[in-house]
Amino acid sequence: MYDSLTATYAPSVGVALASIVVFALLVRWKRSSKSALKSLPLPPGPKRLPILGNLLQLPQVRPWEEYQKMSQVYGDIMYLEALGQPIILLNSLSRATEIYDKRAVTFSDRPYLPVLDIMEMNWSFGLMQYGPEWRKHRRPFHQLVSGSVLPKSYPIFNEEILVLLRKLRDAPCGFKGHIQHFFGAIIMRMSYGFDDTEKNKELIHDAEILMSAFADAALPGRYIVNNLPFLRYIPSWFPGAGWKRFCRYVATVNQKVLYDSFEDVKKDLRNGVRSAYPSMATTLLDEMPEEDAPERRELESIARISCASGYAAGADTTVSSATGLLLVLAMHPEVQKRAQIEVDSATGGKRLPLMGDREKLPYVNALVKELGRWYTVVPLGLAHVAAEDAEYDGYLIPKGTFVMTNSW
Repeated sequence: MYDSLTATYAPSVGVALASIVVFALLVRWKRSSKSALKSLPLPPGPKRLPILGNLLQLPQVRPWEEYQKMSQVYGDIMYLEALGQPIILLNSLSRATEIYDKRAVTFSDRPYLPVLDIMEMNWSFGLMQYGPEWRKHRRPFHQLVSGSVLPKSYPIFNEEILVLLRKLRDAPCGFKGHIQHFFGAIIMRMSYGFDDTEKNKELIHDAEILMSAFADAALPGRYIVNNLPFLRYIPSWFPGAGWKRFCRYVATVNQKVLYDSFEDVKKDLRNGVRSAYPSMATTLLDEMPEEDAPERRELESIARISCASGYAAGADTTVSSATGLLLVLAMHPEVQKRAQIEVDSATGGKRLPLMGDREKLPYVNALVKELGRWYTVVPLGLAHVAAEDAEYDGYLIPKGTFVMTNSW
């Protein structure tokens, strides 16, 4: 009997002992790996002060230009620190590709910025941490702006371009405002189906406020509350807390952007009112179950965020790009002339070009792409965060580091 039990359990005991040994070796290897990581040097960067680090050296005016100058001294990967917050600046395409594409698992998270909580701007899926929740919010947005769906909005483009051209003819000096309204109206109509000119102007203005506030909030060193989160509890009436009052104002605009327009679409659909062309809001609402369905609340929240993300982000960036294109063409009339010859060749010089003419306009398409290289709307983009301690090119990138790319 004893021999039988020994024969039965001996292999199990052996497997258990082997498993313990392997586990112990793995733990030891992991600890030694962490120790080896911690011994690596940080990337080069300017000298840091005690406690403050490089806080006083973080540029607040045209920072992309200042970071570019600093990179000429310290290289295309540079380390900064502000009140204990590590920051990595990447100043070349090769560095950005290696970090964001080849090491995406480690560097896909987004930073947590307390000031965005105060502004109530943390709803955007662009600020969510990489994972299932992020994918859940991203999916409907990208499905509705994909290349296969976009042609449904071409009639909107064709209508609005006529409005823009008339304004440019009648008041050419106001071209910046005309371009702003042109793209704003397109985005509002695509997002919500609103055809009301005055209403769209108001929505575009709100989007401008949000994008300006967001750009400031994401800039390292602009809001100390991002480094010292306890400052969020300072009352708005406290001396020096003007920033808190401004954040509360932005929060009211945020709530308006996120809720009011979407609720207006719901109200119109209940009353049988629809826009002439499909919009993101109506498409998502049409696909939802009845209002008393248990999943309806979550689906509405995702749809609301998708629509607001499109109009809040696009209303500013596209305007900046288009304005830059006009200015570049004005500075290079020979390029403008060549583009005009190509357009006339595609249209016979008897009509305006349409979206369907794009394949016949390779030079014009190349101009638009070249603009992206010449003029970057958001040079520093939005920071990523290192999810864990990582080694890169012989340097240590500590867990929680803000990783930013300067595309200037």
